[in-house]
Amino acid sequence: MATSTISQRIAGVARCGCHSIRATILRHARTFYATPHSYTELSRKKLNITERRHTRTPRGIQSSPILREVPEKYGAKLDAFRQEARVNNLQAVWPLYRDLKAANVFEYKDIYNLVHALQQSIRSSKRVTQKKSLDRGNRRARNKDFQGFSMLLNELVEDMKAGTLPYRDNNSTIYARILTMYDEMDMQRDAVVLWNWLVEDRPSDLKGGLPYAAMIEVYVNAQVKNEPGQAVADVRQKKLQVCEMLLQEYRQNCQDSLARVYVSMVYARSMLGNPEGALAIWEEFKKKVEKGELGGGSSGSVHMEAMEVLFYKYMITCPFDMALATGYFREALSKGITLPASSVSKFFTNAAAARMDHAAILELAKEYTTSPVFGNNQYHAFMVRCIENFFEVYPLATPETVEKLYELIQLLYNQALKYQFHIAAFNTIIGKLSTVWNRVDIVDAVVQGIGAAKIAPSIVTYRILITVYSSVGELEKVRTYWLKLVDLQKQYDDPDRSNWTTNFHHLIRATTMTGDWQFLYAESASLAEFATDAVLVEIMKIDNIRNKRTEISPASTETDENVCA
Repeated sequence: MATSTISQRIAGVARCGCHSIRATILRHARTFYATPHSYTELSRKKLNITERRHTRTPRGIQSSPILREVPEKYGAKLDAFRQEARVNNLQAVWPLYRDLKAANVFEYKDIYNLVHALQQSIRSSKRVTQKKSLDRGNRRARNKDFQGFSMLLNELVEDMKAGTLPYRDNNSTIYARILTMYDEMDMQRDAVVLWNWLVEDRPSDLKGGLPYAAMIEVYVNAQVKNEPGQAVADVRQKKLQVCEMLLQEYRQNCQDSLARVYVSMVYARSMLGNPEGALAIWEEFKKKVEKGELGGGSSGSVHMEAMEVLFYKYMITCPFDMALATGYFREALSKGITLPASSVSKFFTNAAAARMDHAAILELAKEYTTSPVFGNNQYHAFMVRCIENFFEVYPLATPETVEKLYELIQLLYNQALKYQFHIAAFNTIIGKLSTVWNRVDIVDAVVQGIGAAKIAPSIVTYRILITVYSSVGELEKVRTYWLKLVDLQKQYDDPDRSNWTTNFHHLIRATTMTGDWQFLYAESASLAEFATDAVLVEIMKIDNIRNKRTEISPASTETDENVCA
């Protein structure tokens, strides 16, 4: 089959008489995936966007009946499969899926529920990953976390391509979810492979429109290797051109107007350097909603409030025009729109990266924290990000920067009293004061303020303080905070003693800086029930090193009397 543009292929199948999009735009995408990704197929060769690599599937597969007779021997397993899929129990549902797929007992809704369960499991794993502070930049760690999910998803896709699963005339919702899952796992190459197969072999599954929205977001998020001498702005421009091409194809080939596609284009234009275009398509979207020309997907309705949240979420995180992003940020607050905490954090990150004046950043923080939409569940991540931004902008301690920090700390105290705030933001300040500014004197002031504000320190707080004060040889403070750490740790269950192991590692590290060995030995003896084998091995290694030093030191000062004798 001769290579041609995606536009021409879909237009031919849909018998659309519209003009095809210029092939030159499509050629811009050929460098997008020049670097192989290490997902589930490490040996996969480089892929151009226009390549068609797929498993051939017999055309004309008949839609599966709504109801089918289930042989008695499969009834119990099928019931178990459906029950586990409804509660997103992927560990239980996948073995059942493998047992049942060859028996041809599934209905379309079963596959839909399986896809839903897989997507929810991926998102739950993603939240755990984010708690480990793994962002999109740490792709290797993310890929390892998602490796099991990617294998399951690829297995499901191959089964769908092979025609072994129930099929109906329009599977756009399922395929849109699958494309989104690939995107969420940073597997955009796999999404492109599936998209190319859909264009060639299943164009009817694109008519629902949702796969277009998913693919627009895939291209926005794709990590692209720059060609030699190619500017980042050029890459963004090429990605934006492909997204515009997809929007035009969608308009040519899909009868329904979907809110998801418009909002995805707001995302693409705002993230890829065309915020004015994002506003233009948002205005077009609102006019269509007012005229009743727009649907929300399978439900046929548009949840305008949710769409508005997405619009402001994308506009405030636009990294190219902080004045514009700030205007939308304030507009969202004035309208009482509850913005996602992650988007607010990204907004302040962009502000810091753009070297916005700290006084202006602090004023925006005050506006946000005093707005009606602000709440305790958002405050934690937001303030931690603000503190990190502060030390990125001001890596040196000067009288002026110290004064600015005290302003930020005062804002923290005020909100902490209001929201019974968690200690985590103060932990960040203490750690940064030590590692970035090397100002233990300010750490003392922060610790006093924590006590005055009646904020309960956490186990992590005491670990950080042990490290901070050991770096300046404050033996008594190290001992004091260790004893407080022990008292607090005893209040929590730790069946595998992993927390105790971490606690002891902090004390051992501190002791190597302070030389307070007798205290370490005494504590490891008095807390022997909590000292794991790993802790004892580490102490023994240190003992051996110290003993060797003791043996070597006297010998170095001896004369050669014995030799002379």
